Amino acid sequence: AALEIQSIETVYYMGKNRKSRVLVSGFAGFPQNPVNPSADLARDLAAAFKGHDRIRVRAVILKTEFASAYETLREAIERFKPDIVIAFGVSARS
Repeated sequence: AALEIQSIETVYYMGKNRKSRVLVSGFAGFPQNPVNPSADLARDLAAAFKGHDRIRVRAVILKTEFASAYETLREAIERFKPDIVIAFGVSARS
């Protein structure tokens, strides 16, 4: 699907002298379902904005274990210092 970059710029670019930073997270696969579309979505979003002049998007893929996922996400936020975090996920039952 095509991304509407202009609409994202309008919402998140706040007249700063630096690129707005967006952190997107997705999850790795489950044992019974090794491919998790939320990881693909996070990676695809980061790739779609690569080289963009106003927005920098970084993807982080989390394990499907709560403690590990929380710690990985917290560390990514501390390192990247995003302006916004968007978290994607899919239920193991889907």
